[in-house]
This record gives sequence, C-alpha cells and structure tokens, in this order.
Amino acid sequence: VSVAVQCLHTICHSMGVRTVALTIPPSHVLSRSAKHRARWEEANHRLLSWSQNVGCHEGVATSIDVAAMLPGEAKGHHFDSQSEKQLGAALAPLLMPLLQSRDSLARLPNSAGGPMPQFLEVPRVATVQGDPSTGRHLRLLFYGDSLTAGYHASGCLFAPYAEAFGRAASLGPPCELWVCGLSGLTAVQLASKAGSAKIRDAVLRHGPGIRRLLEEHGPFDLTFIMLGTNDLSRFEASQIVMAIKNIHHECHKAGSPTVALSVPPSGALLRFEDLVECRQDVNEELQAYAKQQSMVTYVETGDLLPFSRDSEHWEPDGLHFSRRGSQAL
Repeated sequence: VSVAVQCLHTICHSMGVRTVALTIPPSHVLSRSAKHRARWEEANHRLLSWSQNVGCHEGVATSIDVAAMLPGEAKGHHFDSQSEKQLGAALAPLLMPLLQSRDSLARLPNSAGGPMPQFLEVPRVATVQGDPSTGRHLRLLFYGDSLTAGYHASGCLFAPYAEAFGRAASLGPPCELWVCGLSGLTAVQLASKAGSAKIRDAVLRHGPGIRRLLEEHGPFDLTFIMLGTNDLSRFEASQIVMAIKNIHHECHKAGSPTVALSVPPSGALLRFEDLVECRQDVNEELQAYAKQQSMVTYVETGDLLPFSRDSEHWEPDGLHFSRRGSQAL
C-alpha cells in the first residue's frame, strides 16, 4: 500500500509538481480488527518514513499525520461533515506558510524525458579561475547506462552521480558536465552503435552513440565510463570487456582520457553465482587494461558504494542506485 502511494507522489514529481503526503486516515474498522490496525499502522509508518527521508529529496513538500488531526475514534469508513471541517481547519494553518513560500512550491525540473547528452548546471560554491593557458573550463563526459543516468523511482526520476561530483569538485577548476546514460542498454549494444545519431533506451529517452557524441559535442578533457551491469546475464566476460574497451578507444581517438568505473555490485549477485564470477572477470580485465593504458584510470565502484539490502544507497530492486546512492558515489 505504501509503495503504491509513493508511486503516485513520484508521478507528480516527474511532472515537476511537489506534493503533500497525508497518511491513510483512520476508520471504524480499526477498532474491530487488530490485524487491520496493524497493517494501517505499518503502512503509515512506511509512508511517513519515506516522505521524511527519500521523499523530501524527490519533491514531497511536507508530510502530515491525518490521525493526529482527528482525535477520537472514527465512526465510519468516510469522514462525516464535522470531520471534514475539522480536518480542513487543522490543515490550513499547517499548509499556509507552505503556500506563501515560492521556494517551497517552486516547480521541480521535469526529469522524465528529453534528449541526451544533457548539460548539467551545477552551482559553484567558490570562484576559481580556469586554466590560464586556455581560458576555458574543463569539459567532462559521463557515459553509460541507467546507473549513469541516475535512474530511480522506477524510472520516473533521474539523479546522475555527475551532479554530486560537480558539487563536490566545485572548489577546483570550473567544469562543464555532460551526461549520457541510456537505460537498459548493454555495453555490447552501445559499442556496436557507436556511430548512431539516436539510440532509444528502455524509458524512451534517447542519445547518440559514443563516437557521434564526441564528434558533435566534444572535445572532452575526461570521460567517465560505467557499463556492464546489463551485460552480465547476456554475454561472456570476454565480449563485455571487448565492448567496453572499444568505447574507451573511441574516446582516446578523440583525445579524451577515460575513467573506467568497474561493474558495480548489485542484489542480483546475491542470487546468481555465475554473475558474481562474470563481474569479477570483467573487472579484473578492466583493471589490467587500465594498467597498460596511460589514458585510462580504473576505479572500483564496489569499494565506494558496497551493496547492502538495508542500505539507503540502493533502490528496492537491488539493481539501481537510489538518489542518495548516486550522490554518495
């Protein structure tokens, strides 16, 4: 029940609209069934916990416990006229400051679609001069699948790890951040479509292949590549590594050094032993490749963001980073 309500909030957020999370109201059934009361309490506990933590970062303006607004036992399944008036009168003073604040109700960016690569505008916390020899900003590209796109909330919202990277790096040289994360695509598919002008992904967003992107939006001073998660159950480790290397080679030919982020851990690795072995083989090959190539730096994502079912850094599907997970990475 709580997940269904969260999805309704998320749909609003994906369209740029903030929400107020009101808990499930009490009813006369609660006094008749201990089982029903326990489920009602659990659902509201989960809803409040989500709205006050993850939800408030996604677009929940505030959350309100309806039962606290209506003291006494409920007499039926629906509000009577007195309860309606009582609830409205109690909500008004709580929500009036929110309604009067432009910042609180500012529309959210509509992150449900749009072409890629996307240019991220990250506010700077300090003014730092760029490279005096060129007078320009460093240009960084983040390329990959849904994990690079920052897919969360079942694909209704996106929070690329590049955003938090930009904020954390804002005391250094000024940077332009570009993101192209194609959800559901494998490294093998992206390598084979390197020259494509338009690749449509699993959530109907689209972006170019890596070669086309570099030609039309380059040059880039550094390219971050994180791929392989979608390949583990479909291809042999050698095929995955070759595809990822080919994408790195496209960047090197365009003059951009690369960062090879390892295939991240996930909940799937807890269920399928063959995926564990494949991921390990791919990451070992990528690490060896980076040692042989002066233009490649290897990063073990599992050290930075280990998987845990209880961690707030992962979505319930155990595959995607949560918003906080992308920020942490």
